[in-house]
Amino acid sequence: MRHTFYELFQLGYNATDLLKWYVPIDDVEQYAAYLANNSDNMSDLNDNFICNCSHPSIFGHYCEYQLYQGETISEAIERQFRHRQTNMFGSQMHERRSCYTMLDTCDSGLLCLDWRQICDGEQNCIY
Repeated sequence: MRHTFYELFQLGYNATDLLKWYVPIDDVEQYAAYLANNSDNMSDLNDNFICNCSHPSIFGHYCEYQLYQGETISEAIERQFRHRQTNMFGSQMHERRSCYTMLDTCDSGLLCLDWRQICDGEQNCIY
């Protein structure tokens, strides 16, 4: 469900309410600034919107990401770390893993790039 900043303001929602919807922190901060600067003075942001994901396994600005089998973000992270501890050299060989496949500028071959390889300062692409 999509709500504009103005609608949220009219309904009396605050930034803490949005965190319960699993809204990205950047969006929550922008809405908090909208509220702090008195929404009347920020009319150019009235049409900015927030999506109510309201499910622990769905997240993103447009609720476009979903974790496997309804697990929460913390459960997914714990699962990945547990697997890495028991299988250091085969960390690419487990099922149910979120992979970044839409990196147009990076050919990673058969390697599955996950959240640990993005912006870690190491080159993981094959050129």
